[in-house]
Amino acid sequence: IVDKSLSSDVNSLIERLFELKDSEMEDGENIKTPTEDDISIFELEENIRYAIANRDFSLMYQPIQADERIAQVSVKLKGKDGSIIHQKAFMPVIKRLGFEREFDEIFLEKVLLVCKKIDHVSFAFNISPNVLRNRRFVERFKQMVEKESLDFSRLVIILSENEVYSNMKRYNDLLQEYRALNVRFVLDNVGSINASIEYLKRLEVDIIRFDKSFAKHSDEASYRAILHSYVNLCNEMKIKSWIKMVDSKVLQDRFEQMQIDYIQGNIISKIVTYDKLEEAMA
Repeated sequence: IVDKSLSSDVNSLIERLFELKDSEMEDGENIKTPTEDDISIFELEENIRYAIANRDFSLMYQPIQADERIAQVSVKLKGKDGSIIHQKAFMPVIKRLGFEREFDEIFLEKVLLVCKKIDHVSFAFNISPNVLRNRRFVERFKQMVEKESLDFSRLVIILSENEVYSNMKRYNDLLQEYRALNVRFVLDNVGSINASIEYLKRLEVDIIRFDKSFAKHSDEASYRAILHSYVNLCNEMKIKSWIKMVDSKVLQDRFEQMQIDYIQGNIISKIVTYDKLEEAMA
């Protein structure tokens, strides 16, 4: 249920209910319901429009333990009053307003600028699958990277989707066009309730990243057994494995013993700003 003090517009309230329904739920925990202390729906939309129009994005980075120098990029938006808008708040609105393509192009542009400034580091980041599947975006993506004279292999795109795309052959064919340029793809949240298993069967990717529950519940025998099976599957399929939300030395050692290729979490590095990135990557 949505507090009606956020808006008097029925359609906006209904849209907000759908956004809550589609939001990620963590192990059955309830999603926080907005209150009068939260930003209004209309104000949120206005700030998101402002951030996109002014390309006012704030990028953050989390270095990852791997056999290469790699960091994941996350993004926040800056509203017109200087307020910070987090991804979980703005992504549903961007989708609803039809700004996905514009948002992803601005985000990609900013990632490429960082690539130019810092050599020999790969960057992993999300792009909407809907945008990636757009034929025009394939060409736009290529043009943007070539314009900056960057190595495509430094770009690692993270794919996350709840529903299975209907035309899987077309999807895979498009992904292979990117991969032919040496772009790498990560299938995210493998082992959770989403489309990842079906995609693992039918899409050719380079890396799979396990759902965060495998780190959170790694003391439980069932989670460890399933994780071992996934790691073995990666070895058989000749793709790399990645685990996130690792926050203790015990977990780090455990996942190293499992020979998981990419280990991400606060025990490796906290999320940092650009000015701290090179120091964190050292």
